[in-house]
Amino acid sequence: MLLKKIVSCVEMLKSKKYTIALAEGISNGSVFDAFASFKPADYCLTGGMIASNNRMKEYFFGIPEDKLNYLGSESPEVAEIMAHKLPKYFNADIYIAITGGAEFDSESPVSNSSSEKPINLHLYYPKQSISKEILLSDNEVFNMKEAIIAICDSVINKIRPENSRELEMAY
Repeated sequence: MLLKKIVSCVEMLKSKKYTIALAEGISNGSVFDAFASFKPADYCLTGGMIASNNRMKEYFFGIPEDKLNYLGSESPEVAEIMAHKLPKYFNADIYIAITGGAEFDSESPVSNSSSEKPINLHLYYPKQSISKEILLSDNEVFNMKEAIIAICDSVINKIRPENSRELEMAY
């Protein structure tokens, strides 16, 4: 299902001549890699940035350390800021940021006992934004699959033919 969803999303982006740029926190480039694995992505993927730690979020996205500490570095607000700052680096039609996920303790890279982890997804279209919190299962590999499917679904739902006029009017 994952591959089919990515191919559908990439093909739709290509057919509509829309481009995307990505900012990734918790996914560490997995989303970019998933999209870049398909040849048609050359036409729609303009670039991506990985900002897994606070230092990179501060450096690339201008989010001060005190604000990251206050909001939480993987919060929905940080995802929104990251998406809205991507135009500084890339020219695209859709800007996507993903943060959140498993919390790790200092002794072991194993997620805490909660069975669901929030992934914060923020899609920014010029003049319009969409934020989602997606609750995902505890298995990290499965989380990334679910997150990528959620990104594809969000993009497809936004740019499918019945919504295309609305997106074009936003420009």
